[in-house]
Amino acid sequence: MATRDQQFARKVIERDKCCQECGRIENLQAHHIIPISEDGPDDPANGIALCASCHADRHPDVPRNLFLNGASGISPPAPWNATSLAAELGRCKRTITRAAKALEIPKLGAQWAFYEEDKQAIKDWLKHYTQSLNHLPRSITIPALADALGHTDHTVLIRAIEDGHLKAELTGKIYFIRLSDARQALESGIITGRSI
Repeated sequence: MATRDQQFARKVIERDKCCQECGRIENLQAHHIIPISEDGPDDPANGIALCASCHADRHPDVPRNLFLNGASGISPPAPWNATSLAAELGRCKRTITRAAKALEIPKLGAQWAFYEEDKQAIKDWLKHYTQSLNHLPRSITIPALADALGHTDHTVLIRAIEDGHLKAELTGKIYFIRLSDARQALESGIITGRSI
């Protein structure tokens, strides 16, 4: 028997986004077109998303309550969205979404939904990202500086710029801050955070 893909249900549900029979978007489960009992693969091409009720209709030989209580095929709810993962990791939401995009983690509908393996991949990406900040040239963006300082919100930096305490250069639509200016503002107490 082939190795089971633990992400089969997630991939099918993310792709289809609604029940392929009735159009519902809640209580989605992944149905194998060729059943596992007939050596059907855990390949998304062999799956369709069905709501629990339609999925139960496809399996009249299985007790209906197994489908309706979510015990069969449903992808467990993601423990984190971008906001909750940002809070847990002590980062800003924008950095979490930047990492998710860089890692090509798909959204679940219109929102980010992160599982344990996604969290670990993002933590690894953030570690590399933070280390790369130490090798930056002479300037840094506001969100990157906020991350380097350990802030989950970069409004403090924006206020320091607006108040004239921190210099920033606008290039296109992005503000850049010279690292020397950021270090000086950090040393003088205008901004707080980890040393950069």
